[in-house]
Amino acid sequence: MNDVESIWAKVRFWRLVKKVFLIIDLVLIVFTVLIWVNGDDNFLPKSNLRQNNNLSIIARQGANMRENPDKDAIILYSIPYKTKIQFIGSAYSKTKSKWYKVDYKAKVGWVWSKNVKNV
Repeated sequence: MNDVESIWAKVRFWRLVKKVFLIIDLVLIVFTVLIWVNGDDNFLPKSNLRQNNNLSIIARQGANMRENPDKDAIILYSIPYKTKIQFIGSAYSKTKSKWYKVDYKAKVGWVWSKNVKNV
């Protein structure tokens, strides 16, 4: 192999390496988006709630605890105003609204973050 062929062989090799890394990047981006869309609690930044993990309902009409973090999800309970509930985790809905995963009456469900505060 002469010098020109050697140089072109190196160029082809590095172009191939570049393509492999681009494919890996695309796979990682798709994977990241899928996790985010599905609301995986461990993927999102942790909530800034205090260590005690206690929340209180601040909506005067109470708040609905839902099966999933979505305003159209099935309502499991209507939680009265000023009721204390246990924080478990958080997620964002498909419409980008923040929801808290909570424990109420030994059941786990989702409450819209605007309806609660730290206590």
